[in-house]
Amino acid sequence: MEGNKGIKLLSSAAIKHIALILMVINHASICYYHAFPPVEGDVWCRLHWYLTRASFVLFTFLLAEGMAHTKSRPKYILSLLIFAVISEIPQDLALRGTVLDLKGLNVFFTLALGAFAIYMIDLILKESKLLAVLAGGAAILLAYFLHTEYSWLGIMLILVMYYLRDYPLIRFAAAAAVLFVPNFMLKSWHYRSDGFPTMFILSAKASLMQFCGITAFIPIFMYNGKKGKSLPKYFYYVFYPAHFLVLYGLFEILKRVV
Repeated sequence: MEGNKGIKLLSSAAIKHIALILMVINHASICYYHAFPPVEGDVWCRLHWYLTRASFVLFTFLLAEGMAHTKSRPKYILSLLIFAVISEIPQDLALRGTVLDLKGLNVFFTLALGAFAIYMIDLILKESKLLAVLAGGAAILLAYFLHTEYSWLGIMLILVMYYLRDYPLIRFAAAAAVLFVPNFMLKSWHYRSDGFPTMFILSAKASLMQFCGITAFIPIFMYNGKKGKSLPKYFYYVFYPAHFLVLYGLFEILKRVV
């Protein structure tokens, strides 16, 4: 839970609704540009990615809160996994135009794997810190090989959000590092033959989009530690595959009438 200093206006329900709005904007934009490819110079085509990066970071924050307060971690993880399976075909239809694409598993798989990693680490931590670290590393590698959305970076961010939740400023710094440094290092290797100044500029530019996720800490720092008024729990689970089906149907119709 966040500290008591600062302006604490937002409940977890309010933060969840912010995350959902940003997510829908992002997915609607992707569907739009798949249906109507952008002309050269269309700024919004890339701008929407930067403006909505906070969504996933907010979901990792909510997952950390959920794992800290749930009465049954196995049930919580199972719910995530069930809706990960349910959501895969709707997401692939809406975002990739195919019935099933296992090269990029949806974000529910990332959240489920991250939650399971926390569960296992907490069980093992009392016996061996080394084994706990290895369990976290195994989850990171598994996300990479399964091609889950946000991949290994997503698991790292989930672990940061959970294990540093009592240290808001340290968590902010660690999340910023996770969002920027790995991508920057990988891009630097890619551009290594272009010379240091060019390599640095191109790597920083390429890493900026993910780093924009740090804006999620604006609402996170305003978290008041309360649950707040929300819709029934499973509404939010169902919303994820349902909004993909709505977007898919909507843009399939628009492609035929525009």
